[in-house]
Amino acid sequence: MKKINNNGMTLVELIVSFMLVSVAMLYFFQTLRTVQKIYTKSVEQTKQFVNFNYAFRIIEEADKNRISVNSVKDKIKSATGVERISITGPSSERTNTVSYDIELDGVTKVLYLYHE
Repeated sequence: MKKINNNGMTLVELIVSFMLVSVAMLYFFQTLRTVQKIYTKSVEQTKQFVNFNYAFRIIEEADKNRISVNSVKDKIKSATGVERISITGPSSERTNTVSYDIELDGVTKVLYLYHE
């Protein structure tokens, strides 16, 4: 038996090829979008961590030098670039531990300082 058509693609092969390419592209772009979301979130969390770390260090020095914590709010605000800052404390839970509730742009963390 001799083949009648041995060159070119059939319509079914063409449709299947397009479907495979479409599925591959869909997963590729979905992966790119997921990576973008993760990167954006990690940049935001890193910036937030740096801001809190900086605020913690300034408050720790102010507490160590017996400076009012409210007087360093402007310094923290200008250095970190946050719009809203709220510091509550000090509150003593134990004899040697002092805690400050620090809120930067709506996110609150607690700083515990130990005094010898």
